[in-house]
Amino acid sequence: MNIKKFIISSSARWFDLFTTAVFSIIAVPIMLSKWSVETYAAWILLMGITTYVNMPTKGLNTYIFSKNLQLGKTKKKEISKNITSSLPITIFITLVTIFFLTIEFKYELITNNLNIAETIKKEFILALLLFAVSSLITFSISPFYTQALSIFGYLPLFTWSGSVRIFIGYLLLISGIYFYNTSFLISFIILTTSNIFFHLGEYIIIFFVLKKEKIKYEPINIKQGVNDFLKSIWISLTNITETIGTHGMRIIISTLASPMTLVMFATIRTITNMFMQLLDTIRSPLLIVIMESISEKDKKKININFKLYYLFISIIVYPLLIIFHFFVEDVYKIWTLGNIKFNLETYSILVVAVLVACINFPYRIIISGNNLIKRQFLIISIKSLFLIIFIYSFYEDFKILSFSIAILLSELIELLFNYLVIESFFKKIKFRYDKHLLLGVLINLIISSSIFVIYLLNDIYINDSMFFIMICVLLYLLNIILMLKNSKILIKRVMQNN
Repeated sequence: MNIKKFIISSSARWFDLFTTAVFSIIAVPIMLSKWSVETYAAWILLMGITTYVNMPTKGLNTYIFSKNLQLGKTKKKEISKNITSSLPITIFITLVTIFFLTIEFKYELITNNLNIAETIKKEFILALLLFAVSSLITFSISPFYTQALSIFGYLPLFTWSGSVRIFIGYLLLISGIYFYNTSFLISFIILTTSNIFFHLGEYIIIFFVLKKEKIKYEPINIKQGVNDFLKSIWISLTNITETIGTHGMRIIISTLASPMTLVMFATIRTITNMFMQLLDTIRSPLLIVIMESISEKDKKKININFKLYYLFISIIVYPLLIIFHFFVEDVYKIWTLGNIKFNLETYSILVVAVLVACINFPYRIIISGNNLIKRQFLIISIKSLFLIIFIYSFYEDFKILSFSIAILLSELIELLFNYLVIESFFKKIKFRYDKHLLLGVLINLIISSSIFVIYLLNDIYINDSMFFIMICVLLYLLNIILMLKNSKILIKRVMQNN
């Protein structure tokens, strides 16, 4: 793994993390001070549903990117043909989406089953419709080119252009609400308009990059586009089922609970999601280096990439979660202006779910990168089905806790099945997976979870609780030392390669 390229490629994602963190911190108190809780709940729900509007397009884009990755830099003609053949399909899908949203705007067939205030229900549907229309010239086209060109070394360029787009969009949104008291719909129009202008600028960059790389426009092959779309349906279905535990949770909660409960859970989960976004900053670089290692059949490099990742989450991600746990309640009260109650049990369970997801992260990358689509879909379907059944079965008993418990258990289920799939895949390519550092990470997971449980019982005897917490911290540090000791040869190889 080239550390220098890795850091450059990840830097834009780190900026995204910073942008999302800062504006999330700023947005919550501003929106709660300018809007009602019901309006803010509708905004949270809107942000969740917009994810599903472009889901079929995103599935096709993911499939084409994986296909282009396997082709490599030399097959420019095939890469261009893959893209041009897909674009008519994505545009058609978006037009169909617009048609159905127009029907929804008139008859409110779905929104009547959601806890949305009557005063903004029409604005809510209109915002979704405007998003779908804007997607015709934004998300239905640009990702196909930006991801393909990342194969040729332009990943930092396009990740940074996307990061600037997100930053400006958030800035305009928050400024409009704070300084001009913009309404729900006007705020969304500001965000959408900003997206459109930045995508138009991105197309200019894409044009010159294509010209520089001598990637020519290839004629559209509708048959190929349709075939690729049919093959990508598994990815789209997987994306839909996978997001049930994230954006889909907002929809599930809105059918069961009040807007206040939705706001409470969403704001608590926003905090834990920031740590997942921290992890997501390395997704694209890690995907590329792992896929290159597998395609080159470089078994040593595959193990090195895994070990570096396990050290990363053990030394950086897990400790950050542990340290922040001691301050989160006070931070939350200030952040929400004291208008929303904090639930420590919900937060603690969600944090443990993040710890499990961290271990699961490279498995997801390998499964998606190697187009093990049917297996991935089956695993995610089991996970999502369990989540839905658990919530609707136990909501009356556990209330808000049912959401976080369901998320944690579903993450554990996915981890188990993903591990079995990866083991089978590695045997198929005759690769022996070094599990020593994986065992170290699992031990760190148990120790970290123990710290959260002990802290949750802090009200009984604070001195005794802190004593046990310190023992857990010492055990964690000891385990890190052992992991580093087992990785001496690994670190020397990385330094020699860079």
